[in-house]
Amino acid sequence: MAIDKIQSESINLADNFAFTGTVTGAGGVNSEMFLAVNSAAQSFAHNTNAKVQFNTEVFDTGNNYDPSTNYRYVVPSDGKYFISAQIRMNGGGNTLTLGLFELYLNGSGKVRSYWNTSDGETAMMNNLSIILDLSANDYLEMYYQNNNNPNASTMAYSSSNYNNWFMGYKMNT
Repeated sequence: MAIDKIQSESINLADNFAFTGTVTGAGGVNSEMFLAVNSAAQSFAHNTNAKVQFNTEVFDTGNNYDPSTNYRYVVPSDGKYFISAQIRMNGGGNTLTLGLFELYLNGSGKVRSYWNTSDGETAMMNNLSIILDLSANDYLEMYYQNNNNPNASTMAYSSSNYNNWFMGYKMNT
């Protein structure tokens, strides 16, 4: 039996439906997204909070990430965004005991991820992920603070894989 018109009062939304033809208005497209990586090592002085220079765009659908000077993502429209970043540090023969990796929102620290080990390692990896409710023109940046010893830590770089990255996309809600 074909149904030409369904009124919302008479449909059971718990039922399964098989559609033929085209369904419109369902789902969405994650059209706002970016992924930036680093193409060269970056050193971080002891006890100094420094912006991480993710200087190479893998993709940036809206041209909202600046890989050359600000190393920041400017949010193009209001909504919920999934943001994630990772950093791999190499002590250059020195041990790493404490490091702070932090997402900044509009110039202030928002989300922190750190490592702290009394054993000391020569290389450490740190990452963070979060869903944020953001507004158009908000901007996001990543910072790292080396609190190991007076010797600088270097962000590891490998052209064959993504050791260090900063990415995000707008979620469909």
